[in-house]
Amino acid sequence: MAIKSVRMPGLVEVSDPGNAGAITVPDHHNMVCILTSAGVEARNMPIPAFVGQVCVLSVDAHGGNIVVNVAGNGNVANADEITFTAASQTARMVGVKLAGALRWRLTTTDPAGLLA
Repeated sequence: MAIKSVRMPGLVEVSDPGNAGAITVPDHHNMVCILTSAGVEARNMPIPAFVGQVCVLSVDAHGGNIVVNVAGNGNVANADEITFTAASQTARMVGVKLAGALRWRLTTTDPAGLLA
């Protein structure tokens, strides 16, 4: 049995980049990003930095829908947009490897059905 080194990441809060911005993905940590909107807005979610990385996105202040475009798709059906339509909505993703490439996979949403 081969033994691999494992990262023991902590959790960091990354800043909301605002409309049309890219959410920062830390190199060695799990992350949370609290989103706010003043109107209909979009964000870009880059691929994870490592397998097992956890990302939580949550809406604090909702002035309009926030659409997060997930690089590499967010589920096995190749859906790649998370649409937040109200304050307190939350999505949790985990980094996986698929065909040798890092990808996010949406594991939990509150409420269900945010990914399209």
